[in-house]
Amino acid sequence: MLELIADHMIVDHMKEKDVEDVWSISQAYPYDSRWTRGMFEQEFHIPISRFLVVRHGTQESSDSRVIGYGGYWKMGDQAHIVHLAVEPGWRRQGIGSLILHELLRRAKEEKLSK
Repeated sequence: MLELIADHMIVDHMKEKDVEDVWSISQAYPYDSRWTRGMFEQEFHIPISRFLVVRHGTQESSDSRVIGYGGYWKMGDQAHIVHLAVEPGWRRQGIGSLILHELLRRAKEEKLSK
């Protein structure tokens, strides 16, 4: 589900083509650098995993890039947020809040309590 959130910013499900950007952003966070590219790639095969990205660019643009991401695992009736990160150059512009809001909104759609 693509959702245009601002001029040239799109919220979307993480796709395999996003893994390199997501992993690169994660490396800017010392606490997050324990995840490898392979671990992010495995998220596509875990039924409880829900990851979103925010892209800067247009939907049609091949040069759009991921500037933030977040994800949760669906554990019973709860959503456990496992990642939330924004590229350093895009911080303090509300992108992290947007990702959190969107994760919580989608968890609520799945009738998850927390």
